[in-house]
Amino acid sequence: YPEHASPVAAYGHSVRNRNKLLKEANPDALWLSSVEESIARHGVAIAVRRQEIIERLQTECKKNNGSFPGSLIIFAFEMCIIFSFSDIVTSC
Repeated sequence: YPEHASPVAAYGHSVRNRNKLLKEANPDALWLSSVEESIARHGVAIAVRRQEIIERLQTECKKNNGSFPGSLIIFAFEMCIIFSFSDIVTSC
């Protein structure tokens, strides 16, 4: 699935960039936020594509295989949504 390779490569690139930034004494907060947003975006794309692949495999596994029983494939993951403090608007 070549459509899966691109987000995986982009995710890895973003993680390496974040790690380089975190090694700096005073990393640029705006740049770090941008890189972490990229990590999250590509991570979601990876999870979605993995779920799509599992669904395709599951369709094949449910087919009648003669004397062999079918199988069940489950992709378990947890997704959390985190809002940064700057995303919260308050009025006093």
